[in-house]
Amino acid sequence: MDKKTEDLIAGLIAKASVAAEYTVKKTGEVVNATKLSYKLLETNNAIAACENAIGKLVYAAHKGMPADEEAIAVNLARLDELHAAAETLREKTAAGKKYKVCPAWAEFARRPTASVPDAAQKCRRLYENIARKKRRYPPV
Repeated sequence: MDKKTEDLIAGLIAKASVAAEYTVKKTGEVVNATKLSYKLLETNNAIAACENAIGKLVYAAHKGMPADEEAIAVNLARLDELHAAAETLREKTAAGKKYKVCPAWAEFARRPTASVPDAAQKCRRLYENIARKKRRYPPV
């Protein structure tokens, strides 16, 4: 092989090596983000189960059945722990992201009862307001 071909092959190998390292790095980041998302999902499910248990106990007390105040206190303490854990996971997830999150979608993620069209409509209104302000005040 001549010198030009050897240089071309060496350059391709170097670029392939850099691309492979970058791919491995990004794959690791995606795996970590997925693990955090899954932990957050499990925590949110535990929060819902805990809130459900508290609701059943409070409703039983409302109906006149003997209330197990100790179970309510234990569930409330557990609920506080779960909310703190969920907030920690949200902060870790946000720290790993290098892009901006739409406030409407962030709010949607915290409210499981909201619908996707509601959040999409809120995003649309938010960005329409931003666009309107930019038109009103052109860049200098």
